[in-house]
Amino acid sequence: MKRAFTIVCVSVLGSLLGSVALPTSGQTVKSPDPRSLQFNKNIERQLGTGESHDYRFSLRQGQGVSVELEELNANLEIDLIQVADTKTLATSDIGAGFERESVTFVSDRNNDYLIRIKEAENESGYAQYRLKAKRIDSPQEKEHLRIDAERLMSAAREVS
Repeated sequence: MKRAFTIVCVSVLGSLLGSVALPTSGQTVKSPDPRSLQFNKNIERQLGTGESHDYRFSLRQGQGVSVELEELNANLEIDLIQVADTKTLATSDIGAGFERESVTFVSDRNNDYLIRIKEAENESGYAQYRLKAKRIDSPQEKEHLRIDAERLMSAAREVS
């Protein structure tokens, strides 16, 4: 009886462990449920190897968002994703080190979006970051210039 119980326990444990999928090198594990993005608050979190963190938010037509990411100990990337069709609208990974990333965006329609934070390079251990997002109700010329500058920086990075 004791032996049968042990066999059943080992079998169940093996089934459970066999169903756990660990990320392999270069694979990103999306966060299960995106958090609501809190505007004008510092968010400090830690990513495990292969993980990503998603933050969901909505914009009305003509509203904008400015997202600043301070990389504390790893090289990270920001993706701005349109929820409806999962299209990536903007990406920021300007450098290859510990610096700041930023994405500025103005919505052309009422829509839901995700900000995804993930490793830009395969790193080991944990990546810490500080995130701050601001909603821009009436984007001015400076926000549009910033968007253009961010696009040029991303294009220059792709060429090099």
